[in-house]
Amino acid sequence: MEFIKDIQIGLLNGWWFSLCFLIVNWLMILNFPKHFKVRVLKRPDFSTYIQRITAFLGFAIFQGIIFYSVFIPIKFNGILFYAGLLIFISGIFGYSTALFNYATTDPKLPVTKGIYKYSRNPQQLMSSVLWIGAGLTMQSWIIVFACLLQLIIAYPGFIAQEQSCRNKYGQKYIDYMEKTPRYFINV
Repeated sequence: MEFIKDIQIGLLNGWWFSLCFLIVNWLMILNFPKHFKVRVLKRPDFSTYIQRITAFLGFAIFQGIIFYSVFIPIKFNGILFYAGLLIFISGIFGYSTALFNYATTDPKLPVTKGIYKYSRNPQQLMSSVLWIGAGLTMQSWIIVFACLLQLIIAYPGFIAQEQSCRNKYGQKYIDYMEKTPRYFINV
């Protein structure tokens, strides 16, 4: 694996991963009620300067990953390709499941079903997992490290989302927080 890859345009580049990711998002937005689109695209109220800055940085890094992958060739040889592909497929399945669970929950209730039983932030976590998998298939350390950095930077945003959910859903969300870890495991 190399840190900086040769950037090129090609049919067998990582744009396939970007396309899959965009298709999943478009299908969800087009096929679910308007409240889903409004809720999924709404940003939480950031109460601190750090939350606003890290949200912007996390968003910029994530968009950079999607854009950068378009120009990086997929490496079809070796264990990293197969491991990365398996991780990407698991991540896109988990991400799609999280979006589906979110979309099919009454907007007056916190999302606690499906994959949300195991993590309070499955959309963000699974999107990082799928992009780590894509990075491995392209053998790009930049993508893998950017995903890990984005997860670290996202922490203040997770806190803001949880505060927003506590304000909106009250004790139901507090009870949910007590029994459900943020990251699939309690850290």
